[in-house]
Amino acid sequence: MSTWHGISKPDVALKLEPIQSKHSQLSHKHSVYKALHDTVGIPSMHWYGREAQYNMLILDHLGLTVEEVISNGHCGNINLVFHMPIKWCSSPCSTIPNI
Repeated sequence: MSTWHGISKPDVALKLEPIQSKHSQLSHKHSVYKALHDTVGIPSMHWYGREAQYNMLILDHLGLTVEEVISNGHCGNINLVFHMPIKWCSSPCSTIPNI
């Protein structure tokens, strides 16, 4: 387990975006993760900022994305893909803050 800027977690996800990007998606994602920081099922954000020539977002890695599940053939039944969001949103909507 390595430490980077005070983070010592074994399973983190790094999202990188070139600083020269015309429209920063990471800046928007940072705002969304910040607004949802205590919501069940939303990964915890550990750090957002610039490193070298990139904007970087570090957050908990929760597993495969829906895109990875589909493209890697992990999904034997397409209904699973459509039921995943229902499972993720099983908590009452009143617990999700307004963004």
